[in-house]
Amino acid sequence: MVVAIETVGLCLFFFILCFLGTGTDDKNLKSFSSYPDEVQTLIRNNEDYRAKV
Repeated sequence: MVVAIETVGLCLFFFILCFLGTGTDDKNLKSFSSYPDEVQTLIRNNEDYRAKV
């Protein structure tokens, strides 16, 4: 029973860590150079993201 509680607790903890650390614009733009050229052009032309690139 204790192992099941520990497993659920750890899974929940790691899920929250991953969930909070993903999906942000700053994190996604770190790999900007791997995006296709047409996507890079769109991002460079977007006023919101231009300063971040």
